[in-house]
Amino acid sequence: MRYETAKNLNNTRFKRLIGVAKPVFDEMVKVLKAEYQVKHARGGRKPKLAIEDLLLATLQYLKEYRTYEQIAADYGVHDSNLIRRSHWAEETLAKHGFNIGKQEIKPDDVVLIDATEVKIQRPKKRQAAYYSGKKKQHVLKTQAITDTTGRIIHLDSCQAYRHDMRLLRESRRSLHRSGLILADSGYQGLDKICFQAKTPVKSSKKKPLTQQDRGAESAVSSIRIKVEHVFGKVKAYKIFSTTYRNHRRRFNLRMNLICGIINQELAI
Repeated sequence: MRYETAKNLNNTRFKRLIGVAKPVFDEMVKVLKAEYQVKHARGGRKPKLAIEDLLLATLQYLKEYRTYEQIAADYGVHDSNLIRRSHWAEETLAKHGFNIGKQEIKPDDVVLIDATEVKIQRPKKRQAAYYSGKKKQHVLKTQAITDTTGRIIHLDSCQAYRHDMRLLRESRRSLHRSGLILADSGYQGLDKICFQAKTPVKSSKKKPLTQQDRGAESAVSSIRIKVEHVFGKVKAYKIFSTTYRNHRRRFNLRMNLICGIINQELAI
């Protein structure tokens, strides 16, 4: 879909088809145009794709995860041209605010922690390092720390499989300043590191949960679900909900870019 057609869509349909709210899309176009003017200050050959169409093609790749060759055919350009310019657009946006930058945790913040896995193709080397025994497949893992509004505060990705708790330790995030930390059962033992952390209480045959305990756990889960909603927004982009088939070195860049877009949409 060309921008000439997309710009006539209403906000709801634009968001559904493109994956980004219209005001955020316009802001992204401004960033790319400003950077393009700096890059080509001395002139140069006129590009075949306008900035708006380039951004649409880049977002279509992330959202639909078709091949570059298919998308390039829709826009009438060569796939190598689209790949080169799409990579430039991703890097430019991530460099100019569409990422998860350094954000401080305030003393009264309630932070939510969770991790998700993205399936990858079987690596040629170090296969065991990427293998998840839980998922029975090769994966890359990403950990998100959010507040109760769904704003992503910190994002950490690892280039090998890690248990949730080990990934949190290796990320070295300072959570002691927060008022309350809510995490799932993958972070058992977190309360020994941070006294304000709360993880689900396990039931057993000898010590079943009382009705009061169940009510308390349900109330905590209704708050903690916000971080799951964040991952739901991330997985709306098929590049992360299907098998990730690109170079792993660009995984963190793209994850930061999409999470940065999610934060920008919350700020509207």
